[in-house]
Amino acid sequence: FKSKKSSQFKNIVAAIVLTIVIGMFISASIVYFWQKASLKSAENSYKSEIFALKNQISDMKNKLNAKEKVKLTTKEENTKITPPANTTPDVEFAFEKCGHITNFIYEDWYSDLRSKLAEINIKPTNISSACYSEKGGIISAIAQTGVYCEGPRIYKYNTNTKTFGGAKVLNKGITCLSELDTFGRRNGHIITVTGERKDEHCNYKDYFDYNYGKNILELTATQSKCNGKNWVTTNY
Repeated sequence: FKSKKSSQFKNIVAAIVLTIVIGMFISASIVYFWQKASLKSAENSYKSEIFALKNQISDMKNKLNAKEKVKLTTKEENTKITPPANTTPDVEFAFEKCGHITNFIYEDWYSDLRSKLAEINIKPTNISSACYSEKGGIISAIAQTGVYCEGPRIYKYNTNTKTFGGAKVLNKGITCLSELDTFGRRNGHIITVTGERKDEHCNYKDYFDYNYGKNILELTATQSKCNGKNWVTTNY
């Protein structure tokens, strides 16, 4: 009887131990899977945060690159030498031939130029000097009318486009100026030109710079000699 009772007791103890072991195993499994799920969730959370940080860093880089690009563009624009509005760059080319306008009567553009001069009552005999540039495709001509104080006249004709026009005169406020005689020396895009006039008491010499590309004639100086005195130079 004792042996049977002892056997039952052992079985009960074994069952209790087994139950405890199973319980501990189940608890450990639950803890393990819970921790694993928590770690997975934390991993996903960290990945999301890292992705968001990467996006923020990328946005910041793009903004910095855009700012640097704007700075470089602004710097480049500021360092560019841009001509003022409504102006054209100065051009420079040689004139192969200068002389009287009749020296060019055999050129294919001469008859058209002569017609355009006739429209403003300028005859070939009124042209005192003309210079032709085949490379530049222009001929510039000095016209004289014989009218006192009327001032200088230069006409430019484009042999390629057949356009024609008088030079703009920058007279520096001087209303009485000399007619021109002949073209002087060319220096780059400028040809020096002079004219003389006189009145009852004085002799005058007017000096001009002719920008043949822009067709602009600018008064630079005037010399005057009055009542037998020395020449006086006025620069503008």
